[in-house]
Amino acid sequence: MAMHEPLPGNPAGIDGVARTVGGQAATLRGVAGRLTRLLATLDRGRSAAGSLAADRLTTAADDARAAGRLLDGTAGLLTQYSLRLAELQRADQEATAQYADARDRRVRWAREVQAARAAAAAGTAPEWEVSSAQRRLDDAEADVARASSTRTAVWEEHRAEIARAVARATALADARAVRAWALAAPGEVVGDLATSRQAGQEAAAAVTAVAAGGDGETARTLERLLRDGTDDPVFWSSFWDTVDAEQLYRAIDAMPDDVIGLERGFAGVVGPAAAGGVLGTLSAGLATWARSHSTSERRDLGNALGSRLPAAVASAPTVAVALLGVQPPRSPAEGGTSADDRARADVAHGILEGLEGPDALAGAQTYVHRDGWTSALASAALTAVSRDRAAALEFFAPADPDVLTARVDHWLGSTIFWDDDGEAVTAAFAAATMGGTEAASSWSEQARVAQLVSRATTVLPAGLLQLTDLSPAAEVSVARAYLPYFGQFSELADHTRADGWVEQTPGAETGTRPDVPLAYGLPAPPQPVQPWLDALSLREVVVGSSGTREGAAAWLADGEIYQDSIYAELFPADGTQEPGQASGLSDEDKLDAGVEAMADVAALAGILEFDGLRDAEIADARVEAAVDLGAAAIGSLSGPVGTVAAKKLFADAVTPAAQHAAANAVGSATDAAAAAGAASQGQGFMTATDVARHEIAATEDRVIEQATERLGEAAVTWSLARGETPAQAEARWSEIDPDNPEVSRALKLVYRNSADTRTGDPGHD
Repeated sequence: MAMHEPLPGNPAGIDGVARTVGGQAATLRGVAGRLTRLLATLDRGRSAAGSLAADRLTTAADDARAAGRLLDGTAGLLTQYSLRLAELQRADQEATAQYADARDRRVRWAREVQAARAAAAAGTAPEWEVSSAQRRLDDAEADVARASSTRTAVWEEHRAEIARAVARATALADARAVRAWALAAPGEVVGDLATSRQAGQEAAAAVTAVAAGGDGETARTLERLLRDGTDDPVFWSSFWDTVDAEQLYRAIDAMPDDVIGLERGFAGVVGPAAAGGVLGTLSAGLATWARSHSTSERRDLGNALGSRLPAAVASAPTVAVALLGVQPPRSPAEGGTSADDRARADVAHGILEGLEGPDALAGAQTYVHRDGWTSALASAALTAVSRDRAAALEFFAPADPDVLTARVDHWLGSTIFWDDDGEAVTAAFAAATMGGTEAASSWSEQARVAQLVSRATTVLPAGLLQLTDLSPAAEVSVARAYLPYFGQFSELADHTRADGWVEQTPGAETGTRPDVPLAYGLPAPPQPVQPWLDALSLREVVVGSSGTREGAAAWLADGEIYQDSIYAELFPADGTQEPGQASGLSDEDKLDAGVEAMADVAALAGILEFDGLRDAEIADARVEAAVDLGAAAIGSLSGPVGTVAAKKLFADAVTPAAQHAAANAVGSATDAAAAAGAASQGQGFMTATDVARHEIAATEDRVIEQATERLGEAAVTWSLARGETPAQAEARWSEIDPDNPEVSRALKLVYRNSADTRTGDPGHD
């Protein structure tokens, strides 16, 4: 498809043919009427010739009537197709015009950007003119991509419309009568459409019969019909347009396991559906059907599959999983989507809406929350959605903000049991954020994703993270979802004070906030629309998604990716951007921006330490309570009995440190109370909290050292690329040093606020 090539077809010509065919249908109806009237004048019993004539007149009238109905249907189909074709051609023309306009603007603004950069470099124009021209160039680039995507969608819809017309035409005539009119492209051959359509309807009827308790012969007939229709798109169009989803589940459950491809245990279905058997055939047929139907039709079928699961059929969710035929989840960073992925994602979208139920988005909880019966199906559908970023974006971040909020609450904010440890739902969440923050994403898409992440941050701690211990892959997905917003971490740490007071950035009502600058008083780097994030909730999200080595590593890798992106802006490796000219930033500005990026990573490092400190404080509180209780028990008992009772109380201490404290406390009945008092005040030994603080302090030094080393390396490399000697470069950026109080104090502050160590102002260490 070339951009200059118009969508083929002649709507006016097709409409003219429809009118002609309609006129011929009216003529045939008139002929049938006249023959019927003539037939009424004949006396069949008068003679054999009269009877023969009457029979022939009856046949002729029936043929004329049938031909008239056929032509009426054909005329209606032609009219419907001509109207749709005209609509698609208008959309194609609009997209073509938009593409041409965007392409021209892209060329013009590319020149403007070059001119502005030259003027800024010469000092004759301010730097903001470069940014303004670049934004317009970016908008033009996005418009070019959007127009091209629209045209592609129009052409795909055109082919789908032709395929639907073929399927509908099969009820009106045999293949030879409609083949020349209905072919989508030269060289494609369609079989006996009428027979295929009838076979699909017979298969749907056989499903109903088997579900109602039909005999083995009916089940074998169904199996044969499905197998014979494997590669026939018309068969599957007829079947899926006709079959009832609930009856299909019941019919499959009634068939022998080895035929349908299920593995059962004592408690029902215990294994995944096999690739072969009836389920494999149905899954392939669903994929074939989906290729020739529109998005809305796919979602409608998916909704039926999700909402009509019969509760009495234990295998129904497993059957639905097999029908969907999903592939394993993609890595969050993996791109590329096939046509089958897109079609399957549409069906999965409908399944998820069906699982939500009609009242789910109004806040009501459906059966998906009551038990794990549908967990596997929800996971499979979410996996299918996650394989197409655009589909994930549309599902998790719809245009209606109320639906967005309700959907996030439903899938991320509820304590649903996930048998895959949250892997699919987090993959879909990550895919949605990545789909809405790509370079080609529109402002509205970015804003929707920002609202998604804002809401998800608020509800995840009491929802998904409350019940589910995320798998390593799920933790990685959560981390990747926050990568575009990493620049907020240090700022959020500043809003979480040691005295418990929390200050929030503006934007809680809308879910979005202003851009995050490189540093205070400096411009913002390139970034998508930023979400409003609750500081304490974000800390809980990080803690809840970094429990495995892979999860923690993913968060730290996010920090490195973010740092590298900022350092690439400040210190391009090729030595470009003269301070004060092209970049508009002085050495001092660059240092401030670099320290701010380091602070973001320091904030993350502090959050990763927070959970350990919290666990230690809880353990110490339990120890102190146990010791106090033991001392009270010892005070009320005497002799060996008192000692035994205290030891029993302390035997339940939750940590080795607690048990050690308990043992010390009950060494003897005479000094137990004194030992308990000392332990309760943290005297004589290090508490778990003391140990945790010590480890956090040690980590703090490593974080600062590694962060400054990374920034210093970027700055020195930039200076060397500009021709400076190593000594000059080192001297120029000598302030990037972990021993520099201005640098270390800024990093320690956000690190400690994030870790919540409450150690006061690091400037007075």
